[in-house]
Amino acid sequence: REAASSAEYIRSTDEAHAAASAAGVDGALLVGHELVLVLDNVRSAYNVGSLLRTADTARVHAVLCCGYTPCPPHAKIDKTAFAASRSVRTRHYDSTAAALRALRAKGFEIWAMETTA
Repeated sequence: REAASSAEYIRSTDEAHAAASAAGVDGALLVGHELVLVLDNVRSAYNVGSLLRTADTARVHAVLCCGYTPCPPHAKIDKTAFAASRSVRTRHYDSTAAALRALRAKGFEIWAMETTA
């Protein structure tokens, strides 16, 4: 089942590259962005997997999992992330503050978004 999901993911990625090429989009535009997602205490491994898939599609630089946010390798993340859990760089930090300090030290500009129920 995972092999079928991975094959579907690869086929979709190949189709996206072919569509970009047919539209005349320069391959250089398909490289990654200097954007890092910081996940602050996201409980659901399935949500993390979904965010990894989105990050892979957007070609973000990395995803930082903070606090109790699950981080790959994790079976539930793999279930929703497909191959993105292996292609997106991830790192776990004990706290969001530590992750933000590390990003600031590397010159990243910090932006925040929060959703509430």
